[in-house]
Amino acid sequence: MMKHHLRRCGAAAFTMVRCFCHFPHAVSTSPPIGWKCPSPRLYSTNEMNQQLPANLVGVMEQRMKLIEQRSAYLQEQINQTARCLA
Repeated sequence: MMKHHLRRCGAAAFTMVRCFCHFPHAVSTSPPIGWKCPSPRLYSTNEMNQQLPANLVGVMEQRMKLIEQRSAYLQEQINQTARCLA
């Protein structure tokens, strides 16, 4: 369930979940509306394409994809280690 939530809401949601785990009293207070679940990540939008040069948008998209691939690889390494220890 946590993985699905992270994929859906991204790093901000993960940070909020960690805060709730470490500070249970924070659960009783409702977070601001924008924190409940951010909209899905879009790496390039029409606005961004109009404001930034095309090559910069392409570089940013490429870097985000690499970051996600690296994150997935590291998560798999963590999962493999956990399976070995179990």
